[in-house]
Amino acid sequence: MIEIGSDEHKERFCRQFVASHRRYHPESLAWPELDAAARERLRAIPFWPEVLFTERRAGAIVDAYAATIADPVVREAVALQGFEEARHADFLRLISTTPRRRRSPTPWCAKPWRCKVSRKPAMPTSCG
Repeated sequence: MIEIGSDEHKERFCRQFVASHRRYHPESLAWPELDAAARERLRAIPFWPEVLFTERRAGAIVDAYAATIADPVVREAVALQGFEEARHADFLRLISTTPRRRRSPTPWCAKPWRCKVSRKPAMPTSCG
């Protein structure tokens, strides 16, 4: 039995979180194109700009916090969550652009949340 809050619990939780991460580029998803009317309805939602800002800001906040964590196992899990938050912002941006342009995905690092990431779009630019 694993004791909740123990080092073993932390290790297993963080390692499972990282191991279960699904890598994908938002640009590579086969989402239907929105017509002009649908895009305008989406953009007309009063809080839409706040949604985009909040997701991008969340990624930056979590990234900054991850850099302060001494425990490498926890730091990696938190950095992955920061990467995900930024990817959410990129996905939201993609579904609301006119028209969406698909591009070939940038090759991944083994662990993209460890790479230097360009947040616009959230793609690894170099591995470190």
